[in-house]
Amino acid sequence: MPICPHCKNPIVQVDVEATTLTATPLNTWRGVSYACPTCNSVLSVGFDPAALEEDIVAAVVAALSNN
Repeated sequence: MPICPHCKNPIVQVDVEATTLTATPLNTWRGVSYACPTCNSVLSVGFDPAALEEDIVAAVVAALSNN
């Protein structure tokens, strides 16, 4: 079972929260943060997989529509 590196409690689930990832003011992406439900410490941050899929599908549909 995974252990939180901050509070040392076992992690049986994580809290997921939407966030924005920013590289520059013009480059932002939808992301998610994963936090320990006991101490609320952020365990990881990454791209939102559902949002990434939506963006890819929209780009492919747009590209196919232009042909």
